[in-house]
Amino acid sequence: MVPERDEAAAALVSLLPELAVAVYESAPHRDAVRRAAGRELTARQMAAVVALARRPGATMSELAAALGTGRAAASELVERLVQKGVVQRVP
Repeated sequence: MVPERDEAAAALVSLLPELAVAVYESAPHRDAVRRAAGRELTARQMAAVVALARRPGATMSELAAALGTGRAAASELVERLVQKGVVQRVP
């Protein structure tokens, strides 16, 4: 990585605990975070839960765009969340 990116990444990582508290305390996302609690989610999975809480009924393409990833990766991520009982796929 470029040194500036390393510094930016380190700064963002240092803010994760504050972000987690802010997300938990945010009323629109509280239920989603509670459903996810205790299920050993990765940071990426938690980001998907928050993105879906912000955009109920989002398509896979919309979720992928929100996460900055491809549709295939988003689909795999959602499948893991479905298996953990955190989200449901809706036709």
